[in-house]
Amino acid sequence: MDHYPDSNKLLASKICNKKAKNRDKLKISGLTISQSKKAMQHFSRKENITAQHKVSQRWKSGIHLLVLVGADKSSAKLIRMAKSLSDIVGADLLALYLENTQILDEDQQEQLSKNIDLARWLGAKLVITSSNDFVSTALDIARKENITHIIIEKPKKQRFFSSLFEKDNFVNRLLKECGEIDVYIIGRGVEAKEYKKKPRLYFNALSFYNDYFLTTLAVVITLLFCFPLSTAIGYRAMSFILLFMILILSTVFRSGPVLSASVITAVAWNFFFMPPKYTLIITKSEDLLIFCMFFVVAFVTGTLTSKMHKQERLTRKREEKTNALFYLTNQLAGADNAKQIIDIAKEHMEKYFHVKAFFFLRDNDTGKLKKYAVKPANFSESEYKTAQWVFRHSKKAGKFTNISSSGEYTFYPLKGNKTKPGVAIIKMNQKFSGETELFWETFLTQISNALEHHYFAQSVQKASLLNESDKLYKTLFNSISHELRIPVAAIMGAADALLANPYPGNVKKELYGEILTASNRLNHLIENLLNMSRLETGKIAPHIDWCDINDLFNHVAHNLKDNLKQHRLDIEIPSSMPLVKLDIGLMEQVLYNLVYNSCKYADSGTIIKMKAFHENGYLIIQEMDRGPGFPTEVLAFVFDKFYKYSNRNLGGLGLGLSIAKGFVEAHKGTISVENRINGGVSFTIKIPTETSFYVNSLVTEQYEECRYNTYDR
Repeated sequence: MDHYPDSNKLLASKICNKKAKNRDKLKISGLTISQSKKAMQHFSRKENITAQHKVSQRWKSGIHLLVLVGADKSSAKLIRMAKSLSDIVGADLLALYLENTQILDEDQQEQLSKNIDLARWLGAKLVITSSNDFVSTALDIARKENITHIIIEKPKKQRFFSSLFEKDNFVNRLLKECGEIDVYIIGRGVEAKEYKKKPRLYFNALSFYNDYFLTTLAVVITLLFCFPLSTAIGYRAMSFILLFMILILSTVFRSGPVLSASVITAVAWNFFFMPPKYTLIITKSEDLLIFCMFFVVAFVTGTLTSKMHKQERLTRKREEKTNALFYLTNQLAGADNAKQIIDIAKEHMEKYFHVKAFFFLRDNDTGKLKKYAVKPANFSESEYKTAQWVFRHSKKAGKFTNISSSGEYTFYPLKGNKTKPGVAIIKMNQKFSGETELFWETFLTQISNALEHHYFAQSVQKASLLNESDKLYKTLFNSISHELRIPVAAIMGAADALLANPYPGNVKKELYGEILTASNRLNHLIENLLNMSRLETGKIAPHIDWCDINDLFNHVAHNLKDNLKQHRLDIEIPSSMPLVKLDIGLMEQVLYNLVYNSCKYADSGTIIKMKAFHENGYLIIQEMDRGPGFPTEVLAFVFDKFYKYSNRNLGGLGLGLSIAKGFVEAHKGTISVENRINGGVSFTIKIPTETSFYVNSLVTEQYEECRYNTYDR
């Protein structure tokens, strides 16, 4: 068993250092303290240390313990001893529970739940799996987890008949197949004697009565069929027909009805077919052997069939759990927010556990448990305090627990990997069984992980928004500082020059013009900031009134006459253009920003064009130029706030186009941008509006023959 002596010596030496007072009593797998000290001295020699590099097999790096968890009271003692041992040697502890075909009664299920809770409370890593071959499964998991020592309890005395159906003794197989893993066997102790396991029967006397009736009916029908054949084939051949009938029944019915049918068949075969007929006397030894075979066949096939049914039931339950977890995980992965996660969790809990559940979640800002208004009507303040206690201590409480058990609800903590998402609260009439409790814990783990993932996603998004907000603040602050400094400096310089020296009239006029230009630029900047603030707060409410597009375009051209000195503005409006309803002030600001933008970026002498027409209930306005246009990859961002694309430092905050988009959308319209084929850019505004074809005589006379207005430089 000591395939790697160094591990045992290391384990013994650590125990020796921790338990020096009990060195005379302490023994582990036959290795005493005095022997361990002596072994450690020999082990530390140079040739032993260098020999490690020549070994081809895997050497153990550290000590890792595994303890097997069962459904009896002695298992709890074993877990505590394993935990004490792991604390002494500073080793990791893995608790393993293996489900099998054995059906646990209520006491065993309750004890199993206690043992699992104990392992978790002591900090052991818990692994739960299903298997019929305990030894192979336990060793596979041990090797995957790099286990160096397996701790088991001393087995109980096995009965002779029960051992007939075991492939091999569990402990013996474990010792034979453990390989490089060391196995420690610990006595069961006095406490285990108080727990008596109910005897295992190979037939079920509580089978349904209709099963007994059906098997008896099958026997009677078979006997009636055999009576005409008995003379022709003989009574011994008749026994094989009856045995075949017993085999068929064993594949369909339980052990009890099959064993009952075998008794009836054996007695009937002896009484009706075996000579001397109509007696129960057996004169030949071979006939006695065949008579006993009825019971042996029923016993063996019944036992095997019972195991097969149990295995089928276990497989079906395991498949149902797997499917339930798959669907739960799949739906949780598609949830977009915490509310959807909670709704999915409630739906699955009601479906698979038949309980109504509700949740208290943590507040992401304060880290405390939220108190929701939506809760059961009879949920008291004391129960909310219980939920807070469960949230803080990460332990379950309430009904069917040792903490606040007088209430109607059971509280389960939602435990994530790094956070505590909240508390799940359910109302149930009876306590979960051991296996159901494990399934429930797995359910809660999936829900907790989903909520924790959502919480982290929110935190990342919040951090990203804060980072972007900080960048935006710095950009806005720098841009505003720069943009304000230029016109303010121009105003201060011109005013200072006027005050300092008596200039002639033409110079004064030029200085006054600079002050006016700087003031207009400053006013435009402030208007953009105020308009953006109005858009952000949603306080833009268009004041709709009748508008003449000719007046609108001419007013925009007049306000930008200084900027248009280096360009040519073409205005195209059809003579039949009707009056339309819109907010003249907002739309003027939109066109002002578009034309001003073209004036800044288009080269001197470039033609800038404004065009308007009415079509299918929509007012269409286009603003075009022959400037450099935009790269294709930036067209989607030109209406974003503070977005500026230019290699030239032409000033501005990058708000003009964003404000234009906001004002157009306030009219329930749309604005788009595209590059023109031969160079330049085109903005298209589309607004739904009412029209009126009433045009006064003055307007008709002014625009009847003129479809174009041209502003030359």
